[in-house]
Order: sequence, then C-alpha cells, then structure tokens
Amino acid sequence: IIEHDVEVGANCCVDRGCLGKTLIKSGTKVDNLSHVAHNVNIGSDTAIAGLVGIAGSAIIGNNVQIAGQVGIASVTVGNNCIIGGQAGVLKSLNPNEMVVGTPATPIKEEYKIRAYLKILYKNAVKGRQKNEKNNLWTYFNYYIGSHPHRRTHNKGTNRINRSPHSRIIKIQRI
Repeated sequence: IIEHDVEVGANCCVDRGCLGKTLIKSGTKVDNLSHVAHNVNIGSDTAIAGLVGIAGSAIIGNNVQIAGQVGIASVTVGNNCIIGGQAGVLKSLNPNEMVVGTPATPIKEEYKIRAYLKILYKNAVKGRQKNEKNNLWTYFNYYIGSHPHRRTHNKGTNRINRSPHSRIIKIQRI
C-alpha cells in the first residue's frame, strides 16, 4: 500500500507483502535504485536516498533520514533517526538515534573510535622511529654493512661505511 504524496524514484523495487502488507506512508520519498522488501512498514515523512536495501518485515519510523547505500536488516528503526551513508543496520535503533558505519554505531562513539585509531597510528609511527633511533647499530648494519659493494676488505683497520643513498656515516672497527 502506497499512501498519498509518496515519491518513488526510477528503478526502485517495492515487493508486495506475503504474510502482511508492505506499507509506505504519506510524505515519504524514496530515491532511485532502492529496494523495499516484503512486509516492510515505512513511516510518514521519511527520506530514503539511492541504493538503499531494506530487508523484509523491517519497520521504519516517522521522519527517518536514510543516506545512500545503506543496508537495513529485519529490524525496527525508531522515529526521527538519522542513518549515515553506507551504514549496515543490524540491530534495532531507538528513537532519535544518529548512526554510521557497519555495524551501525552511534555517531559520537564512532568518531571517538576514529580519533583513538588516529592517535594509535601516530604513536605507532613515533615508536617505530624511536626504536630505529635507539637501535642505530642494527640500522647501520642492515643498511650499510650488509651489502658487499659497500664494504672495504682492510681487515684489522678502521673502515668507513657510507651509504650512497644517505648521509649516514659510521666508523666500524674490524
């Protein structure tokens, strides 16, 4: 059942209900290439962007905004929810929730996770650089002393190993 003032874009698929009815309430806008499966109930004044897939028997509340390329399982989405692009809604959402990502997580929690990952990455890079500075002997032996064309064969004397690709010089006792 499609109520009045509903817009359905090109190449959308709205499946008929098999155990109940598929219902799209008034004022709802469905963009192109979206799929609404059987027995889905979409509330009024809901906006659904392109490439959205809604699984069978899902219930979408009123005034819900669904961004592009979202997948919604057979769950209940509360009123006034906002679902970010490419989200995967695998569990029911409470009213007034904003979610992003797969699996869909609250937006504040997702941004905290992303900020922590950025900090962890920076610390890992700093730690790697620190380990290289603290372990210069390994660094020099690997990059300078390991190649035969960079060695001199004067045994028992000092030699200077110089990498042709850097300005690093180390005097080594043989």
